[in-house]
Amino acid sequence: MDHIDLFVGVVGKVMLVEPSFFKNNRNELRRAAKNSGLEIVFVPEKETDLHPANILPLGSNSALVDRDAKETIALLKSKGVNVVPTVCSIRANRESGGGVRCIFNEI
Repeated sequence: MDHIDLFVGVVGKVMLVEPSFFKNNRNELRRAAKNSGLEIVFVPEKETDLHPANILPLGSNSALVDRDAKETIALLKSKGVNVVPTVCSIRANRESGGGVRCIFNEI
């Protein structure tokens, strides 16, 4: 998969990363986070199939996040991110391999 935005999302001072992607790209991600002053935060393992790192930034510290990613939403909120959950599930888009940002890239 060559779409980094499916596995890494940035909002405010947080870099949200899927653990398996981090495992294979840790040096580059650590360097990017350090150079940008970002804290690396991991998507909970049980939500990786939801691709919640594929967020849509809505401003300096806000992001649209799939409402089904409840643990990720709580995690981002605990880091001070203003999370806007989607009104409905984006399950159909996930089944074709995308997330929230992918939907808006198509619009």
